[in-house]
Amino acid sequence: MDEIATDYIYCRIMTLADEVEKSLYRVAVDGGLERNQIYNMMKRGSMPDLRILNKICRGLDVTLKEFFDEEFHADKNERILIETYRSFKGQENRNRFTRYVVGFAGAMKDENTEGLKNVNDREAN
Repeated sequence: MDEIATDYIYCRIMTLADEVEKSLYRVAVDGGLERNQIYNMMKRGSMPDLRILNKICRGLDVTLKEFFDEEFHADKNERILIETYRSFKGQENRNRFTRYVVGFAGAMKDENTEGLKNVNDREAN
């Protein structure tokens, strides 16, 4: 069972590193680990403890929950939005940020819909 869990952990690290376009070296350094620590753990086949896994998650810019949630996939821009949201102190500031982003997205959707309507109108004529 431990071997299966270890393989899962390392597979997940590789998958998420690929999604955020980071090398394992960069994940380690960004997470506060020694530069070859992830490589060395993989080579030995050792299970990272919670402290190390938390640093790996930091290097991947994900939470532990997101790490284990296989449904979680966010591209670079989505991660920037998540990090920005999390950087705000207080729920009211986070709510204001959310309202701004949702309002901006709505305005862009309306703009895109209007542009699409104009294209369709031209094609009809």
